[in-house]
Amino acid sequence: MKKILIIEDEEDTRDIMKLVLTDSGFDVATAATGEAGLKAAKKEEPDLIVLDILLPDITGLTVLDRLKADAKQKSIPVVIVTAVEKEIGIKEEIAGKYPEVGFVEKPFAVDDLVARIRQKIR
Repeated sequence: MKKILIIEDEEDTRDIMKLVLTDSGFDVATAATGEAGLKAAKKEEPDLIVLDILLPDITGLTVLDRLKADAKQKSIPVVIVTAVEKEIGIKEEIAGKYPEVGFVEKPFAVDDLVARIRQKIR
């Protein structure tokens, strides 16, 4: 069973994602902050990370930079969940730096989220 780590500060969104991904056959771990997410990534060794950009402590971009700088974690696929209107320019910055990263826009359709994860986890 593939393991997904969700790093998302909004509890309702995190819970919905966990439910949908668990129902889709994934083992799911969660974290509510960037720092907790980085610790969970080391502990859980996920097959993919779903990452919010706007986190309460450090930005999702900082989390992504730190993951990609780590030799053991840099190959973990990442799907960014973002509300584009709130993060103008961030998507382009990430895509320029890390073209392999996937994006799902908030509000998201659960089918789109699952499809993007399945595409990236192969």
